[in-house]
Amino acid sequence: MPATQTGWARRIVAYHDATGREISTRQVKNLAAKIAKRAARMQYVNPDDLIRYVLDYRDETGEEAVRRVLASA
Repeated sequence: MPATQTGWARRIVAYHDATGREISTRQVKNLAAKIAKRAARMQYVNPDDLIRYVLDYRDETGEEAVRRVLASA
């Protein structure tokens, strides 16, 4: 069951109460809206697709940098 914006707002307020931090009502609403949007987008991501993307992705620049560091050591 996905959390609602109100649920996220309650979590944010509870966290700030527990840590002794202050936060305005506007900041709580903005953060809750942002987190709720991200959570809604993340529901449709297949974890297998993420793993496949990471395993298949080749960064030639990064690989060359690693080769140079290992060669200089």
